[in-house]
Amino acid sequence: MKFKFYVSLLIFVFYNCKDDDSPITIDEPPLVLTENVEVYNPDLISNDYILAVENSSTSSYLLNKEGNKIYTWDFSDATGNDLELLSDGSVIGLFKNNNATIDFGGFGGTAKIINSSGISIWEYTVSNNNSIAHHDVEILPNGNVLMLVWERVQNQIAVENGVDFENDIFVEKII
Repeated sequence: MKFKFYVSLLIFVFYNCKDDDSPITIDEPPLVLTENVEVYNPDLISNDYILAVENSSTSSYLLNKEGNKIYTWDFSDATGNDLELLSDGSVIGLFKNNNATIDFGGFGGTAKIINSSGISIWEYTVSNNNSIAHHDVEILPNGNVLMLVWERVQNQIAVENGVDFENDIFVEKII
C-alpha cells in the first residue's frame, strides 16, 4: 500500500514539475497618455506621483505618470518658487505676499503648511521694507522650519564696508 502511495506521489511530482519555458502573459489595458506628457519611457521612471507647481499660480496638482490629475490644491494666494508634499498629505511652501515691497525674482514672503482639505494650519510671514522670504522653505524632522530670507543692507552701509555699488544690496540669511 505504501509502495503505491509513493509511486503515485512520484508520478504526480514529475508530471506537475515539467520544464515549461513558455512565458505567462497578462493582458494589460492599453496605456493612454494625456497631451501633457511629452516623453514616456516606463523603464526609466518610478511609479510615483508628480507634484506639479505652477509658479505664481493659485493651484498645484498631483499627477500620475500618464499626466492625469489625481488631486488639485487651490490656494488663496499665488505660489512662490517652492512647494513640497509632506508625508501626511499636507503641503509646505512659499506664497507671494500681495503687499511685498521687495518683489524681484523668486520672492515669496509667507511660508504656509496647508492640509489636504486646503486649510492653512501654520503660516509665518517675512515681508517688510528690509527683508523678504524667497525661493525655499524646509521643514526639519523635529518640526522646525527653515526659510531663506533676503535682508536689505543700505547702500551707505555697504559702501562703508567696501562694497562698490550704487544701490542697496540684499544679503542672504537663514531663519
